[in-house]
Amino acid sequence: MLLTPISLPLDITLLVQAVADQQTISRTMQTCHDLYEAGQKVILKNAQVHTNEGCEAFCRFVLAREANRTPYLLSLDLKMSALKTGDTLRTLFVKLRLSSRLSTLVIHHPEEVLRRATGITAAIASLTSLKYVDLWNIGENGLGFIGALRSQLLQVTLSIDGHGQAYRGRTVSWGSEIVQLLRNSQSTLEEMRSTTFGAVSEEAAAAAF
Repeated sequence: MLLTPISLPLDITLLVQAVADQQTISRTMQTCHDLYEAGQKVILKNAQVHTNEGCEAFCRFVLAREANRTPYLLSLDLKMSALKTGDTLRTLFVKLRLSSRLSTLVIHHPEEVLRRATGITAAIASLTSLKYVDLWNIGENGLGFIGALRSQLLQVTLSIDGHGQAYRGRTVSWGSEIVQLLRNSQSTLEEMRSTTFGAVSEEAAAAAF
């Protein structure tokens, strides 16, 4: 006999849902109220956003007035390389300041995300719940961001774009921002990884140390 999510016992379906990919979870959420309630918690435990359209839909889902889903958001991975507007995403991070359990934040293109809406850098930096931060392709906007983080971090991974620091014909030092980050998390930080790719001037390289 072929067992479907409808015919499986609920406790078994919940176990499957807990380890399934987001697409499968979304499908199970459409079958009944119990799986919808459980599924949203699973998705928000390790949420991944791949596109601009997905970002808008995700933010609206979390911010829906009929449900307070912000406490369920534990990990957020922003993979999109383009962002038409950051207004909805900024609103999400502003709301997270009030009832946040977000401990892990990964941004693959922070320059694109941080420059799209006034105040989004301050909204993220003001969070105090973050423990793990992973930033890729950091440029000028991201450098100011890491020094402003208020959270007491446990682990930080930074990938700094050396090309971005030189493309306007001037050197941007990231050393002071990293020092500030270390000061803010000096009693909690367990591991920090920092790599630089692209063209970096000798002065910029020296400033990092």
